[in-house]
Amino acid sequence: MEEVNDKKKESLQEVVKEIKGAFLSTFNYGKEVSMLLEADKLPYQYTGTKFKVISSWIQHGVGPSPFTHLPSRQSILRSFKIAHANKKDLEMDAYMKSGTLSSTLDMLCAWEKKLYEEVKDEENHRVVYDKECKKLKDLTKKGAESSKIEVVSISIGRLLLRINVSVTSIDAISRRIDKLREEKLLPQLSELIKGLIRMWTFMAECHKKQLQKIMEAKSHVQVASCKITGDSGLRATMKLEMECLKWEKCFGDWINAQKSFVKFLNGWLIKCISQENEETCNGIAHFSPGRVGAPETFIVCKNWYQAVEKMSESQVSAAIHDFASSLHQLWEKQSEEQQQRVQADYLSRAYERRVRSFYEERGINYSNGTAASEVAGLDELEKNLGFMKKRLEKQRIIHVQAVKEVNAASSSLRSGMMSIFEALESFCLERLEGYQQMRNPNKGGKV
Repeated sequence: MEEVNDKKKESLQEVVKEIKGAFLSTFNYGKEVSMLLEADKLPYQYTGTKFKVISSWIQHGVGPSPFTHLPSRQSILRSFKIAHANKKDLEMDAYMKSGTLSSTLDMLCAWEKKLYEEVKDEENHRVVYDKECKKLKDLTKKGAESSKIEVVSISIGRLLLRINVSVTSIDAISRRIDKLREEKLLPQLSELIKGLIRMWTFMAECHKKQLQKIMEAKSHVQVASCKITGDSGLRATMKLEMECLKWEKCFGDWINAQKSFVKFLNGWLIKCISQENEETCNGIAHFSPGRVGAPETFIVCKNWYQAVEKMSESQVSAAIHDFASSLHQLWEKQSEEQQQRVQADYLSRAYERRVRSFYEERGINYSNGTAASEVAGLDELEKNLGFMKKRLEKQRIIHVQAVKEVNAASSSLRSGMMSIFEALESFCLERLEGYQQMRNPNKGGKV
């Protein structure tokens, strides 16, 4: 019954074609996430033209320029109004509205760079301000001339005004960063996460179908019986092994890239809030953005980071590596079988030549169908060629054994592929579950 059912099953070649089609479907479906990440573009360069343009917009669009003279408070307010109505500022807003995730991150980076410069300027002004205040106090205490006291007082007034301007600029930039992060970055990250959920769902379904197909394939695969001779079979096996090892590396790099992206994104955001562990009745609770009232972007990225950190591709990598190892063993068996086959063919031809020569010496027209009874001196033939015949028969036995070993090694291909697709399906389902839990942060009482 098993043999009848096995005949009804598809051949491995037919199944491999369908598996390849499923891989192509998965690849095409993953393009959605690639588009969101702009994977088709050149690697990010911090000093790139786009970043310089954005920085130029920000430098000219918000915040005062370095003071060369002391402006009045009214002129400062007018400069802020003009800055917000500046054409470059409008261009920047348009860029933000039509921007992608990378452009939003570029904008945030540029704004934070501007914020850093403003904070640094404010701190420098405050250091000078404190020195001038101390100087004024000393002059007053010593009863210095009023002209000297007046000069220091004016200097203090100018420094105080600069500090106030810096504080106003810092506040404006900070609010701009908060708005950009919550109104632009958060929706883009949410869309990326939704895309990843759709991708993992589709991948899980595809790998499930692939597993079903390989399970439906014929259970016995005999590579030695295939119509592949010479070095072509060896090259095909070696190429498949190399592709599997490449697949293992690329898969690991792909998962690590996802982890790194979320790790650096979360690490960057976490630097913006104070991290303090909270003491509870159950001990010290680890830092959580939700408990300190951080904006939603921080909570989403923290949950996302925790979800991807649990990702372990070790089972998938191990399954692919084991399959590649079985291919290498198959290649070794094929190589050995080819050597034994060549040796058997050589001995067979040599034996055939000696027999033909024996017949021709006696004037007999030799053919493979010549009856032994028609040949005189058969005992002499056996005596002269006995050793060669035994050697040929022994070599044929060795070759038959080598063929069996090749077929035995090739029988593991099906089970190896099953292990890969089982691991892939399980991996995708685990990732999908992690992302779905991340979308519901309050599920199970977790923040």
